[in-house]
Amino acid sequence: MKLFKNLLAGALIALSTLAFAPAVSAQTAPAPAVVQTTPAKFDGYKLYKEAFEAWRDMHIKLDTPEAVEKWAKEWEHKFDKTGDLDSEEGTDKALLKMAQSFGQRFDYSFDKKATSAEADQVRSTLFGIGATLSLTKQAEIVKSQAFQDIKKMPKDQQLAEIQKQLAISAENQLKIEEAIEGSPAEKAGLKSGDIILKVDGEDLVGKSQTEAITKIKGDINTTVKLTILRDGKEQVVPVTRAEVKVPVVKFKSDKEIGIPGVSYFRLNDFMSKNAVPEFHAALKKAAAGKAVIIDLRGNPGGVLPYVLTMSGMILEDGPLLITKSRVGDRIVESEISLNKNFVLRTEPSEQDPSQIEVSTGPRPKLVIPTDMPVIVLVDEGSASASEILSGALQHNKRAVVVGMPTHGKGVGQTVIQLSFGRSLHVTSFEFIPGRTPNDWTGVIPDHIVERGSDAKVDLQLEKAKELIGPMIKTAEEMKVKRDENRKKHEDEFKKELERRANGGSNEELE
Repeated sequence: MKLFKNLLAGALIALSTLAFAPAVSAQTAPAPAVVQTTPAKFDGYKLYKEAFEAWRDMHIKLDTPEAVEKWAKEWEHKFDKTGDLDSEEGTDKALLKMAQSFGQRFDYSFDKKATSAEADQVRSTLFGIGATLSLTKQAEIVKSQAFQDIKKMPKDQQLAEIQKQLAISAENQLKIEEAIEGSPAEKAGLKSGDIILKVDGEDLVGKSQTEAITKIKGDINTTVKLTILRDGKEQVVPVTRAEVKVPVVKFKSDKEIGIPGVSYFRLNDFMSKNAVPEFHAALKKAAAGKAVIIDLRGNPGGVLPYVLTMSGMILEDGPLLITKSRVGDRIVESEISLNKNFVLRTEPSEQDPSQIEVSTGPRPKLVIPTDMPVIVLVDEGSASASEILSGALQHNKRAVVVGMPTHGKGVGQTVIQLSFGRSLHVTSFEFIPGRTPNDWTGVIPDHIVERGSDAKVDLQLEKAKELIGPMIKTAEEMKVKRDENRKKHEDEFKKELERRANGGSNEELE
């Protein structure tokens, strides 16, 4: 249906944003919504015009002809005579100001570096050392009052202040979280907990995490020398860069979890092209057991077709998602639901918006049994697609959600690829997981549990383990009762057939 395809047209998304695309069972990332050819020479006026037209034609807040006209009048020629568009730096600042004009939390204007970094995350393959990195004090800094005060600053100053607060320092160091199996980092002997002090002899103090990662990454078969701190001693470790496939799922068996029949896996994002097959493989392993714990903590989201496909691997029947999207100069509401045998879509008729049209399509095949207990772990960092999966499973009573209220991102963005390596994330729709709104409020867990300050004890995971035992017991008891009831009725019917065979009356069975 043409209207439905228009509603769900979209592309890739990164970080805490989400994109729309029409196929529920998509296995690969959709193409960018808009692709511009890049002239040899930078043209700020051309780039600004492309961005202006994308915001004007797609942003959900411009939902009436009057709203479009008012916004366009202010922004179409705002920088024509200021000189800002004569340079790349000035143009990037102008694009950022235009993105901020809607006051939407998740509108972004990405420069060349940010656009390239997002592309790396989508590919999940890059040239580097193959290690996940973090800042040792980032969580504490983000929760501090000083960091919260940044929100009160003018928007054009916020980014610089955030970078300043999160800069690498003697207290806020760059730490290796994990060396990916088989990666150059693992082969070089790097370990979880190692502190990276220098890259090729250059001290990292004062630099951002992004700047440090950029220095560590590089061309394939080149060597980077990392000065690390381990057990109070400094040492230089040479690492030869290579092409690294970054896994998005980390699976743990019941032996690692410590409960027979219970498996666990963590999904880092819904953006990697490997997200769906790795999620499917993890569920296949879990299907052989009795229960599964799915960890979406810190998962910022990704591509909509991926999360819808994943939902269908767990949920047999029920509403998945309601969307409110801009079509022309009006807002249109549609719904995607799962049936045992198909996907059901409802939306206003293109010819007569007062009428609702219904269409069906193929659905993903269930991977785990419908009665297998499922627990989903979430926290404040679970956003967008994470909220769709956890919210839909919770709404349909298919999973128990444990942790802290999620980010509360109930709007989605379409990614627009512009000329000169830039891109936009344009808020083009609102979404409701299942039928429970979550924008600003987030998905509220069934059991609210903080993670805890002790890095060695994960209180949220421990709570999931505590709950999963009784859930398994209940599921097993229900199966026994169903089997007993079936056998009882089969035995009664067998006796009735024998009675009839021996000359009994042909009484109608209840």
